[in-house]
Amino acid sequence: MGPQEDFKGFYDYIKLPRLLDRNKYEFHTYGYEVTSKINSVIQHGRYTRNQISDIYRNIDLLVVPSKCKETFGLVALEGMVNQTVVLISENVGAKDLFDKRYCFSNLDELVSMIEKIELTVIPNIKIKDITEHTKEILNFY
Repeated sequence: MGPQEDFKGFYDYIKLPRLLDRNKYEFHTYGYEVTSKINSVIQHGRYTRNQISDIYRNIDLLVVPSKCKETFGLVALEGMVNQTVVLISENVGAKDLFDKRYCFSNLDELVSMIEKIELTVIPNIKIKDITEHTKEILNFY
């Protein structure tokens, strides 16, 4: 879910079909203008905000493979809010919201994590709404 850019880890992500059992996994990308075919990757291209819930409903595992140091990373948060298992690069600031067992530092670690992950167990994540968060902040101060 994002641009077709190396610094976002796109080219590492599209290596996954060669490194994992293609009969067991299906690989999808979203969020950029599709200009050419990528073997063993289903490219959906750009999407609108209204489509996000439907997209996440069809994702079993979200990979956020950024290579660059990101301040936060909204895609990881979207995955969390939509109750999707997220594997996240240690370069993404949002990694601090996830259990360390969902963070990886390189492609080999990511492959190993995917092979071992049990997708039937989705982490029970509760995202606070703005009203609850505001009350906590006011009580803190």
